Order: sequence, then structure tokens, then C-alpha cells
Amino acid sequence: MVRIEMENLLEMMKQLKEGKEERDRKFEKHDRGGAVPQGNATKEAIQQLGLREGQVVYKCPKCCCIKPERAHHCSVCQRCIRKMDHHCPWVNNCVGENNQKYFVLFTFYIAVISAHAFFLAISHFITCINGDWKKCSSHSPPATVVLLLLLMFEALLFAIFTLVMFGTQVQAIWNDETVRKKQKK
Repeated sequence: MVRIEMENLLEMMKQLKEGKEERDRKFEKHDRGGAVPQGNATKEAIQQLGLREGQVVYKCPKCCCIKPERAHHCSVCQRCIRKMDHHCPWVNNCVGENNQKYFVLFTFYIAVISAHAFFLAISHFITCINGDWKKCSSHSPPATVVLLLLLMFEALLFAIFTLVMFGTQVQAIWNDETVRKKQKK
């Protein structure tokens, strides 16, 4: 009985994979976070999709493209993006289906680097307090303290900010939701 269920599960997985490959061929993948090709909503392109009778195809009125499921139009990029999460000014691009992994890694690495800078600043501060200030910095002791405190504040601020962004992205991936979907709730 378990073997039959496993065979059925494997067959279903194979069918899902074939369906995804077919969708990918129909909607060409591009580098821009899952961008849909602009101006592909022509009669010829719709006929090539091989749709069944009564099947609905959505067209974006702004960029004149066939709009796949869970795609949204970005007003900054002026394109439709599959599984669009948000437009990120840090990377000057939309975070979507094809580049969300890289965005998550980007936020994680920035958080780690910021935490590292925070602990280095604390370490340097403790070294300066325990040792000779003249060997510690070329600036006067009050200036060094102010600069180190500013560095610690900035590093901590960036670490917290990017960790929160990282956490929300991981949660969105875990729940298979985007920021757009959460905003509609």
C-alpha cells in the first residue's frame, strides 16, 4: 500500500514538473526578477499558448503583456513581474520569482557584515580603554570615542534593519506569500 502511494506521489511530482517546464517555455524567463516580456499580448502569441476553450488569459493594460498567475505590474520598472514581492531601491530592481534567493542572501550578508563591524568597534573601544590612547588612534580620545560610538550605532542599526528584512523574506518564502499578497489581506 505504501509503495502504491509512493508511486502515485512520484507520478504527480513528474506531472507538476512537466507543467512547470511548459509554463516556463510559454513565458520566457528574463533576468529582471521574473519580468514578463513586454508587448507579448498579440493574437499570435495568445494562439501559440494553446489554450483550452473558456480558459482566461489576463492582459496588463499598462505594458501590454500576457499576465501570468501571481504577476504584478511595477510602476518603477514599468513591467509585470512574476511573484513580485517589492521594488527594492537598494538593488534598483524588483524582487520577484527569479531573484528572491539573491535578495535574501544579500540581506543576510549585509546583516552579518554589520554585526561584524559592531563587534569590531566594541573590541577596538575596549582595547583603547585598557591601553594607551596614543597607540589606539591618531585622533584625540574624545574624538575617537565619538567616532566609535557613531560606528557602533550605525552598525547596530544596519544589522537590525537587514535582519528584519531577512526575517520577513524567509517568512514570506516559508508561507509562499509576497509583500503584495500580505498588503491585500
